[in-house]
Amino acid sequence: MTESRCYVAENVDCSGVIDVAFVLHSAGTVHPERWRYVTQFVVNIVKQLDVGPNRTRVAVITWSDSAYVAFKLNQFTSRQDVVQVAVLYSLYPLLLCDCVAVISSLHHTILLET
Repeated sequence: MTESRCYVAENVDCSGVIDVAFVLHSAGTVHPERWRYVTQFVVNIVKQLDVGPNRTRVAVITWSDSAYVAFKLNQFTSRQDVVQVAVLYSLYPLLLCDCVAVISSLHHTILLET
């Protein structure tokens, strides 16, 4: 399998008043390495934006079986805040997958044997 990478053009003027919403598929079937590419893509885009209350506002929605609003357009008012939260969300499917594995193991190895 070849390694894929996400690139964002450098030195692009992304200033102005805009709303940007990222809709990210977060099902357990998304491989954790691919999820890191997705969240890094979001971080790369956000780093190019002039984030602020009267500038660019950013939101993230993740979805699998249902949608989850990770954060709303007016929740963060600086680029640094949005990037920090996006980096934290890069761990989300890993935690989800680990929980599923633990529950499955509990069910198959403990509950069914008693």
